Amino acid sequence: MDIIKMAYGQSTNFMTPNIMRYGKIHRNIAYELSSGEGIDRQPIYGVSFAVYIPTQNRAIRAHGLSKGGFSLIEAEKYIRTVIGRCHAVKTKEK
Repeated sequence: MDIIKMAYGQSTNFMTPNIMRYGKIHRNIAYELSSGEGIDRQPIYGVSFAVYIPTQNRAIRAHGLSKGGFSLIEAEKYIRTVIGRCHAVKTKEK
């Protein structure tokens, strides 16, 4: 089952309701990149994360990782930063 859909259901962020893509960082961590318009109609982008908990067969929203108000370049950079952090933690666990 899709981790993002499991955590967020059919809800969308009111500031960034247009889903651009989904991705996975790890088999149990997924993200959604979305877009919308700011107060002055400027484009804004947000990234939402969710974590699947296999032992509970459920996914939770990772509010501490999710952020908005980016330019597209900043949003892409932020996704890469989180991916790097997750891979660093994974490497340390081995």
